[in-house]
Amino acid sequence: MSAIEKKIKKTLPVLLGFTILFPLSIVGTVLGFVSGYIAIGIPCAILTAGCFYGVSIGWTMFGIMVGNKNLVNAITKDGIENIDDLAALYRTRPRFMVLRVSELFRKRYLPGYKFNSEKTALEKVEKPKAVSVVASKCPNCGAELPLEKDGVCTYCGSKYHID
Repeated sequence: MSAIEKKIKKTLPVLLGFTILFPLSIVGTVLGFVSGYIAIGIPCAILTAGCFYGVSIGWTMFGIMVGNKNLVNAITKDGIENIDDLAALYRTRPRFMVLRVSELFRKRYLPGYKFNSEKTALEKVEKPKAVSVVASKCPNCGAELPLEKDGVCTYCGSKYHID
């Protein structure tokens, strides 16, 4: 399972929970204040306000995550690596697609890929066998490495050795 699929799997139950809590918090607010139980009404009112904004923002962000997952799948599973083809598929300009794919790189949703020199297509990056590292960053992808002497980068899978 990819990193973005794991994030979606974690986010969905939280969003569903707050979505269900929203109408319940409204009922709790009304019943709390009408019945004179201010100790129930005030927390429910705060929860209602939080859910009102949080649920709408959360579902919007969830939609963006699903769109990013579809873009990752178009690249990794469908093999569409040309920016113009991706832009045509998503009915957008190539310049905007470069920004979207750059965001996927920044969030580390596309391990094993990089832009070509003109940023017109993606290329698969072959993992090096073993490398010697002096710094605490992976020489292949730049991810932070643990302070172990030998190991494998958790992001790109490259073997490293720190002298």
